[in-house]
Amino acid sequence: MTTFEPLSVNDLAVLRALLVQVPGGLGDEVAAQLPHTQRESGAVTMVELAVDSSVPRAHVADGPLPGRALVEDSTGLIGELMVWMKSGHLSTLEYAWYTDDVPTALPSPVQIRFA
Repeated sequence: MTTFEPLSVNDLAVLRALLVQVPGGLGDEVAAQLPHTQRESGAVTMVELAVDSSVPRAHVADGPLPGRALVEDSTGLIGELMVWMKSGHLSTLEYAWYTDDVPTALPSPVQIRFA
């Protein structure tokens, strides 16, 4: 059974950084869901998100939001982040890594570069 917990300060910062880049004001529509969103406990690379069902749905298609968010550290490119939507609500925060080691935490927003 999946358990959920409140978004951490870093979760919120990462999601806000990603949503600012969504064109056409859709990022603002989705960002309005953040105060009503919880995250899967312990997950790092495929974080299931749960939004209160009473929160208005964003007018976006199912699937990943547009844009490319690359993750870098002092060695260079180490991965990318994607925000997925389902039925107008946030559904998943995916951290695809390019290194040999599985990430143990989401990156800091300062590590995100948009392509």
